[in-house]
Order: sequence, then structure tokens, then C-alpha cells
Amino acid sequence: MPVGSRVILVLMVVLVAFQTYAWADDSENSGSPAPDSPTETDGLIATDVIEPSTASPTDRYLAVSAGSYHTCGLRFDHGIDCWGQNLSNQLAAPPGRFVSIASGLEFSCGLRVDGAVRCWGETAYTEKEGEYDDPSAPMESPDGRFRTIAAGFLHACGIRITGNVDCWGDDFYWQSSTKPAGRFTELSAGQYHTCGIRTDGTVICWGGPTSTSHAHSPVDSQLDSIEDSCGIRTDSTVICWSDGERFNTVEGTFEALASGYYHYCGIQTDGKVTCWGANNFGQAQPPEGQFHAITAGEYHTCGLRNDGTISCWGRDDVGQVNPSAVVSNIIDALEPVPGQRERLVEFYNATNGPNWEYSSYWLTDTPIWQWYGVATNPAQDVVVGLDLRHNNLSGHIPTTLGSLTNLTILDLAGNWLSGPLPSELGNLTKLTH
Repeated sequence: MPVGSRVILVLMVVLVAFQTYAWADDSENSGSPAPDSPTETDGLIATDVIEPSTASPTDRYLAVSAGSYHTCGLRFDHGIDCWGQNLSNQLAAPPGRFVSIASGLEFSCGLRVDGAVRCWGETAYTEKEGEYDDPSAPMESPDGRFRTIAAGFLHACGIRITGNVDCWGDDFYWQSSTKPAGRFTELSAGQYHTCGIRTDGTVICWGGPTSTSHAHSPVDSQLDSIEDSCGIRTDSTVICWSDGERFNTVEGTFEALASGYYHYCGIQTDGKVTCWGANNFGQAQPPEGQFHAITAGEYHTCGLRNDGTISCWGRDDVGQVNPSAVVSNIIDALEPVPGQRERLVEFYNATNGPNWEYSSYWLTDTPIWQWYGVATNPAQDVVVGLDLRHNNLSGHIPTTLGSLTNLTILDLAGNWLSGPLPSELGNLTKLTH
């Protein structure tokens, strides 16, 4: 491989599906309106706004998912942090390591590294009659292994390893029991319905009140991704197939969408966020900067920035935006690796660190978790992630990188690296992405 040639080197590219999980208002008589819902007099436009709250948790994350009034983030060590309302214990993620998360009304579900799904928190509806037979019923967890998961208001769905769909939780509008046949590549759960993209690119939706258009499948649409009752076409434009002002087709090209209770946000192809619909809590007033993942709760929105930090904005009455306390799950203890700082310095020198595009805090005496692109296990200060994609690295990968055996994320895509991959990288047995 000649030096100077453009090498798209992906040792392990982060492929966590940064799904956005929220829900639509499926019916004017859905039976569970959120408090302080906007009315017609609110003028559902992004210019009518009370002073919003904007804040961020202090760690760096792989993914973020907003529930109704709580938020959860997936850390670089594959543990989970949650903050906000905890009436149903929806902040208490179970022990273990996860690769994705999805949050609903008062529950969340996580996809473990082994493909198993574990849910926590509670769901109220348990029967088709919609009675609150057990207002404290724990959210169930399905058996088997899955590729991806999505959470609605009181139900969740997932794509199994086989490509088939399974759903669990509330079934008031048959959103759990009427799952379609076939194989799928992506899912998005609305309030009482779910939509999915089949392997041939077509879209089908199920569940939801028959008097509304939320669960109607779009006609003759090939989509790259889907969110609630909207999707992104193969040309990056947005199509929606539901009623309501927030489902008005927005102009421009997008990479991701997120649906809240009465608002939508999307990441444009330039990485900036734009929002439309209700803005009475500032949920449609995003901060500046570039993002690569977006998620929306009922009245708040969160985005994952390119550096792994989370920014949230909107309603903050229970700490769903500006966390007063973050609840972290327990993960397996990691064996400390001696000389981590020295190994990182060797990597910096071998890959022409002075010419990196971003190298904040590298070679300083600050804690290594502050070094650009480095993630550590917060409890032990063990290096678990190195994300330096598209950062103008050149030169070769040193053999000593293989001694950072707790790495779960290693992403060096889009750089100018040359030379063979060291065999010592085979020691990185914990890599998951």
C-alpha cells in the first residue's frame, strides 16, 4: 500500500444504529395526552417559544434516546446513563454492556452486546380494552436475539437476527400482535403504531387508530431511513404520510429525523439541526453546531455531537434536559492496563499527531479522557474507545496499540494511514464496533 494514497481504514467502524425513538399523537382521543399539550392557539410553529432550557450531561456517548420525560445515553464503555423522571424506575438500567437503547413513556429497552434485549421501567396498558389493569406492570423483555430495537409510547419492537419483526408491551391498537411477515432492515415506533422498512426498500406500518393516517403505509416510496410517520428518501429528501402540521414535508436534504409529541427535528446533510412544529418549551429551537444523531421526547430534544457529547433542549421540569443526577448502570470490572498514556503518546507520534485536524489536550497532563477522541470507563479510568475518524492521521499504526486490550471502539476511518495492520491488533478481543 503506497504511502500517501487515500486509505479508508476501518478497523472497526461504529455501526451502532443511532435510532431516534419517540412517538406521534395518533389520535385526538388517544386517552393519554401529555400535560400542557399545545392547542390550536399555540400556533404550532418554531417561532412561538418560551425561554428554552439547554444543557448537556458531562460524559461522552455513543448514542442517546429520549423518552417522554427521561433520557438515556450509551457510554463508550457500553454502559448506560439515564436522567430525568423516575416514577417507574425508568432510570435503573440493568447491569451489563449494551450496543443500543430505545426509550418510551416510562420505560427503556437496551440491546446487549450478545443480541439479547432487556427492558426496564413500567408500562400501564396490558389489555386491548385499554384498562389500567396494573398501573405498575414492569415492561417485559422478549426472548431471543435481535439486531435493532425501537420504542413507542407503551410498546416496543425489534428486528430479530433472522430479519423478522417481533413486538411486545401494550396492544391496545394491535401494535404488538399484528406485526407483519417478511424481513426488515429498520424500524421506528410511534405512539401506538410502528413502521418498518423491508429488505426490498418498501415501507409498511401497523397498529394505531384506524381513524388516523399515522399507520398508513406510504405509496411507491423507497426509503433509506424512517422515523414515526416520516422517512428519508434515497435522495435525502423527506416524505411524510400523516396528518398534522408537524408532518408537513420540510425542504432540504437530511441524514436523520426525530419525532416528538408535536414537533420534529432533523439533521441536515451539513450536520446542522433544524426543527419544526410546536416550540412552546423550546423543543424546536436547537443549538448551533454539527450533530450525527438526534432523538426527541414529548417536549424535549437531544442530539449527539460529533465529539460524542450530548446537547439537549426544551422542557426541563424533571431534569430530562439538564440532569441534576445521572443514574449509571453497573458493568463488568475491567482489568487495568499499565502504561495507557504512553501507548497513546506512541500512537500520536506514529500517526503524525502534530498535523491532526483535532488534537485537543493530547500530550498534556490532563486526564486522558479529556484527550480528543479518547473515551474511558468513568469508574476506572480505563481506555475503552479511540475514535479519530476523518482526522488527517498519516503514517502507520504502532504495534503497541494492541496493548490497549480494553478497547471496545476503534474507528480510524477516512485517514491517510499506510502500511500493514499489526498482528498485535488481534489482542483487541473486546472490540464490538
